[in-house]
Amino acid sequence: MPKVTRNQTVPKSKKKASRRPAVIVDEVTGEEVRVSSVVFGFVMLVAIVVATAAWMGGSISQVENRFASFMDDTARTVGISVNDVSIIGLEQDPALAQDIRAAAMIEPGENMFRADPHVIRRRVEGTHKVLNVRVHRLWPDQVVIIADAAEPVALWHDGKAWTVVDGLGRVIPDARADDHKDLIRLAGRGAAKAAPALVTALKAEPDVAP
Repeated sequence: MPKVTRNQTVPKSKKKASRRPAVIVDEVTGEEVRVSSVVFGFVMLVAIVVATAAWMGGSISQVENRFASFMDDTARTVGISVNDVSIIGLEQDPALAQDIRAAAMIEPGENMFRADPHVIRRRVEGTHKVLNVRVHRLWPDQVVIIADAAEPVALWHDGKAWTVVDGLGRVIPDARADDHKDLIRLAGRGAAKAAPALVTALKAEPDVAP
């Protein structure tokens, strides 16, 4: 009679399938790339950038500044740096023209690619001293700013003193009320914004105008 051994482990006929690593399929080549490889590559790239910044003796922002400086030097070398900033429309007021030039914050020698017309226009409009501002970047080396001086249309009492208001209802900085005594006088909240429309209406009715 054959001997029977109890509690003997019976070998499994099927082995458990091994788990495949997560992959990404390249839509162009059809090749499979492991996700872990992509993550590792990204981490290494960040590490290289940080190490480069440390090696150059500064932070990421300093690296960006040095790169920008390099680009400025390159622009000057190839002749596409700002050589002239022209102000047109303010020839009768040299002091105002100088204020606008300073507000533009563009100096000869700067990279022409940095001379963004939209940014310069916003800076100039922010002075509240000029109207109809246009800025043109003329390659390879000129920036032209065209503007009209803000015309005083009324005097407005802001609750403390008389101020000069322009054709857009804005207070003109540095303008003296004593220099414009012939202008219509307004007072009250919101009167400055309403000044242009009121002045236009009064011009159409000379019998009513003061």
